[in-house]
Amino acid sequence: MQLIKILFTITAFVLLTACATSGYDFKEQNISQLQIGVTTPYDAESILKGTPYQTVNNDSGTFLVFVFSSADPMGVKTKMVELQFNNNVLTRISRMSGFELPQADRARLMP
Repeated sequence: MQLIKILFTITAFVLLTACATSGYDFKEQNISQLQIGVTTPYDAESILKGTPYQTVNNDSGTFLVFVFSSADPMGVKTKMVELQFNNNVLTRISRMSGFELPQADRARLMP
């Protein structure tokens, strides 16, 4: 009986402290370093210190999508930014969520 209590306690502890992640974490605080007409996809990966979750090529250009989600017993947190490139340079941030940019950076990067 004592062994069952110990196993139950260990199992409960593991479940309550468990954390899951999805995607590749990126440094959203570095987004202000991106420059329209200058930053390349390679530069963006280096600046954000992450790997794009998805790369899409279509008639509108190349899109790098950085997504990271983490879950713990307190809830789920997700952040995402989608960068649009034409002719291998950044043209704009087309979408973002899960964090805020300073107004000046938002106006510059999301025209």
